[in-house]
Amino acid sequence: MHRLSPPEEHVLACLWHWPEGASVTQLRNTLPAPVPPYTTVASTLQQLVGKGYARVDKRGRSHWFRPRLSAPEYARLWLARLVTAHFAGSYAELVRFCWQQGQVSAPELREVLHHTMPSPVAVTRPTS
Repeated sequence: MHRLSPPEEHVLACLWHWPEGASVTQLRNTLPAPVPPYTTVASTLQQLVGKGYARVDKRGRSHWFRPRLSAPEYARLWLARLVTAHFAGSYAELVRFCWQQGQVSAPELREVLHHTMPSPVAVTRPTS
């Protein structure tokens, strides 16, 4: 999938609030001021469709746009690109970089590991 421009990301973020689909007018009503013109939002949505991030359905005389990816799926894709491009595909290197830059502390890392790692399995010795 292609990278998104900031306006495309912004419209996609609004589209996530409409998983069943929304018209251009509905999306415009959720955008913060200054709201772009109708044609700008429509063009941006068509770009998202062309890049594979949204789909469009015709309902009567209007077009309804739906996201093809959820927010977590997009985040996973974005992070995978970042890690591939800047950390040789190593998530461990990303974590090391964040720690070296002071973005995450050792206690925070321990807390994350404690809550995400499976509990150790008790190993019992066979009795003979």
